[in-house]
Amino acid sequence: MSKIYSLISLIYFWGICWIVSLFPKIFILVMMQNKELDKLWYWLITFGTALVLLSKFRRKWNQPLASEDNEVPLFELYPSLKDEILQLVQKLDIKQDIRFYTNDFQGINGKARSNKSYASVTLSRGLLQLETQDINVILLHELFHVKHWTIHFINFEFASMLEEMNLKMRKYHEKRKRKLLYRYFQIDYFLQTLSYFSTMFLLFLNMITNMFRMIFDESMADKFAIDWNKSLRIVNVLKKSKHTNGRINKISDDFRFSQHLDIDIRCWLLSKYYYLKYVRPKWNTTKIIIISTTLLLFITYFYYMPYLLRDMQIFLDIGAEKLKKLWISLFNDDDNLAKTVFVLIISSVSFVWIFIKLIILWSLGARWKIRLRYFSYLAILGMIITTFTNTLISLPPGLILTNAIFVVLLGSSAYKQ
Repeated sequence: MSKIYSLISLIYFWGICWIVSLFPKIFILVMMQNKELDKLWYWLITFGTALVLLSKFRRKWNQPLASEDNEVPLFELYPSLKDEILQLVQKLDIKQDIRFYTNDFQGINGKARSNKSYASVTLSRGLLQLETQDINVILLHELFHVKHWTIHFINFEFASMLEEMNLKMRKYHEKRKRKLLYRYFQIDYFLQTLSYFSTMFLLFLNMITNMFRMIFDESMADKFAIDWNKSLRIVNVLKKSKHTNGRINKISDDFRFSQHLDIDIRCWLLSKYYYLKYVRPKWNTTKIIIISTTLLLFITYFYYMPYLLRDMQIFLDIGAEKLKKLWISLFNDDDNLAKTVFVLIISSVSFVWIFIKLIILWSLGARWKIRLRYFSYLAILGMIITTFTNTLISLPPGLILTNAIFVVLLGSSAYKQ
């Protein structure tokens, strides 16, 4: 299992590096004004990204792990568990220096943090009130993460690194945004745009890494606990945790790197796995069928997906064209009138929605900075409405001019605020 896991971790790390390298690739393509980049450069950028990430990871994977504020050493409060837990660690042949802790959470929960040399496992106070076998099955799950630490470590360190970069960028912007040259050369807008795109990129990457980790890594840890005990005890503990944690305060997983599948889905998958391997005969045949079916589904998906997307695009284009023709026909095939009315409807609905939002904010006592921002939105929408309405019926010039002055004044006031 360790060799297979190491191979999957290597492939996963390379995939993460490829996704991260998209950011500089896009930046270079924009700077080159749509000129094609040689394929060799794509590989060099990806390889360079991998070297940068690997050097940062190497500085972290031998550092000791500090305990959190609400954690206390486990064996100080529960000395009777020490011998059994240390024997289990020895049986699993875990090389890291592990520290065991407990916290004051009354629900059923366990978590592990680890790198190449150090690890910490925290068991909640509520979990430690259960039977010893129930504690051991959750402990097995967490020790699997300690022994196979790479994917969890990659996700955590990478998300932390991106958030740290984004925080430094924001601090730099806050420190220099009032300087004249900084605003004159539009550096503030550039950094705001870069911060926005890096935040969205981080969100996209977190979704991918969380999906892989909670489907593969967590499933492997659950599977390991079942194979070690050859029972469904972990399913029973998960069901207890859902009931207990729901009554107290549901634990909110850290979105950066530590999401879990829904407990009902986990229990269903584990029950199916236990039935197919330990209850139903001919497990090897069943395993071959499952793997072959999964591979066939993946191959079919990636083969037919381009055709499906192409047909969907054609369908959407035809549907949009028919809707456009139907809308224009309502105005006796007057294309300009149809476009003007469409813009007026969208602008008017937006104006009403923002006006209601402004009333709510005003009643809640929002700051003037927020009020001015919504006033400026209303002024811009009012400018759009009056401009397009003027193409249909003649409006007094003073109304349009007043609205334009109102937009400029509110916009400048909102910017100063």
